Amino acid sequence: MNRRLFFIVIVFLTSLAFAEENEPAVLIRGPIIHDGIEFLGVNRITAQYGEYKYQGELIRLYYTAEEIVLSDDWGFYDCKIEGLVQKVGAGKDRIIIGYFDGLGWKVFLSVAADADYICPFISEYIKKQKYFNNIVSETSGFSFPAILDID
Repeated sequence: MNRRLFFIVIVFLTSLAFAEENEPAVLIRGPIIHDGIEFLGVNRITAQYGEYKYQGELIRLYYTAEEIVLSDDWGFYDCKIEGLVQKVGAGKDRIIIGYFDGLGWKVFLSVAADADYICPFISEYIKKQKYFNNIVSETSGFSFPAILDID
């Protein structure tokens, strides 16, 4: 257990040392097991909840591997990333974006509508989450990436 914590601390410090001008996105809360995904209306979908802080903004997300059928108020979101959808009419200040991975996991994010980092954040998150999903074992459990270096 101590070796794992040591590894996480080293990765964190290394990420900070090599960060460019921009601060990295940092996981400030989660993963927390949550019953229901807020962005999908009333439901009991089991998900992992997390929050990232980036450029002074809070990015909330829910991760799940459960089957989800979206309502008609979801449409394509263009970030040149296959599997992205956006909830139409979600609000003026925030947008809700979903990602459906070909291996069955999904993530739903709430981000500031005027943020210029949406696509780079999603791209980096997906890349790191895929890596974490590939190395996780049943005994170590689920984890969000702690640091996301956004280009």
